[in-house]
Amino acid sequence: MKKVRKQTKRALPVLLAVLMVVLAMPVAGFAGIELFPKAQAYSVGDHIQFGTYPQTRIDETTALKNAANAATWKSYNYFTGTGSWSDGNMRSSDYMQFADFFCNGIKYRAVTFSDYRPSNTGYQSDRTYQDDNGYASNHVYYFKYEPLTWRILDPSIGYIMCENLIDSQAYQNTICYANNIYWRWMGSDFYANDYATSSIRNWLNYDFYETAFTTGQKAKIKTTALNNDAYDPLSYGNPNYPQYNSNPTNDKIFLLSYPDAINPAYGFSSSSATFDAARKAKGTDYAKCQGLYVYSDTTSTDNGNSVWWLRSPGNYSHFVCPVRHNGEARGSNDVSRTYYGIRPACNLSNLKSDILQSDLLFSSGTYEHQPGEPLIENEAAATCKAKGSYDEVIYCIKCGDELSRTPHETATKPHTPAPAVRENVVPASDNRAGSYDEVVYCSVCKTELSRTQVTMEPLNPPSTEPVQPAQDEAPTQNLNFFQRIIEWFRNLFARLFGR
Repeated sequence: MKKVRKQTKRALPVLLAVLMVVLAMPVAGFAGIELFPKAQAYSVGDHIQFGTYPQTRIDETTALKNAANAATWKSYNYFTGTGSWSDGNMRSSDYMQFADFFCNGIKYRAVTFSDYRPSNTGYQSDRTYQDDNGYASNHVYYFKYEPLTWRILDPSIGYIMCENLIDSQAYQNTICYANNIYWRWMGSDFYANDYATSSIRNWLNYDFYETAFTTGQKAKIKTTALNNDAYDPLSYGNPNYPQYNSNPTNDKIFLLSYPDAINPAYGFSSSSATFDAARKAKGTDYAKCQGLYVYSDTTSTDNGNSVWWLRSPGNYSHFVCPVRHNGEARGSNDVSRTYYGIRPACNLSNLKSDILQSDLLFSSGTYEHQPGEPLIENEAAATCKAKGSYDEVIYCIKCGDELSRTPHETATKPHTPAPAVRENVVPASDNRAGSYDEVVYCSVCKTELSRTQVTMEPLNPPSTEPVQPAQDEAPTQNLNFFQRIIEWFRNLFARLFGR
């Protein structure tokens, strides 16, 4: 021990001297030395994973089917019409539905539809792309929730865009043609291509936003001020149609604008006419189930690509700028088409330096789940004949994964007696007793709880006074007769002798 202590004493001055030298060094002396490594630095075109959404189709299993049957089904409220794409008579209905559920710790979405989704909101179900994509009515299809992959467009502000087309939606659900103008709806003051009041803006910031992100992830999505001016892609981006400019908006989730899609700083070609590989996109299985159009030409490098919406209004009141399947950002198309892909975009806070990697790269193997509060699912109330049950489930508050599921039982409830009733009644007669059973049942399950037999008295019961036998009456009568004789003689002697 003395030897160790001596060495420690000798080493201490050396360590102090080294520390003094280090502290005395100029800041430049640390050039190239990263004492406290920062979060990963990103570049344009890099990819991250953030949020989850149904994507890959999964074959049906008994477990999936049972879980879907037990889940709550909701309507997409998709639109159909009379066959005209611009008469304003589009109506939503429940012909296509979905259910989200967990099975063996994995989140899924089941989808079914009784009629095909039309290619335009004003059309009927005989015009669709769902059947071309291998989806038939009156079947149930299953899609696995998976991390969304995003492409970084500007790391300095956290600007990202979905790498794939994750859904297929109309830009506008309703459109009405009147006085040579296409309007948002009958009597509307907004053009059909108005982004600020569009159906797709509402869908992005409610349906998609609430489905794809956890509470913690939502906190990292910034509100972005958007310019929604109109453009004419055929004139290479010259804004020649200011009458179709939409009001600026402040949104969490949005579509790229036409200027975004031709911005070289984001990795795109500056020419809208270029067959730009950076603009080409394919849809997920889930998007195809929704009715996405898929370009099919096995001899083309564009085979499997799809068209996707931009948010910029086009050169007429019902036209909006898209990106075509071949990567061109040219042309304008009708807003009511349901078969164009959706490629959401947003801005994340502090993406460049200090965003929490565990919220983004949770598929890398380094992600640590953060358990939330236990939730109660599949609750079955106890009755007086059967035990109750429920599952106590814990989900990760970051990614939504199911971390544990513990089944519990609850004790049966006590019976609830109902008022007593009479059964097996035997009515009483004048001189015969009656009877009945007094029975008590449970008012909930109808189980017999008690049965008591009750006797009823005869209606006119016989007298209870004792009856003297007939032979006793004669001596009594004889005794009374002799008493009267004696009393007569006694009265006679009294009159005769004066006594």
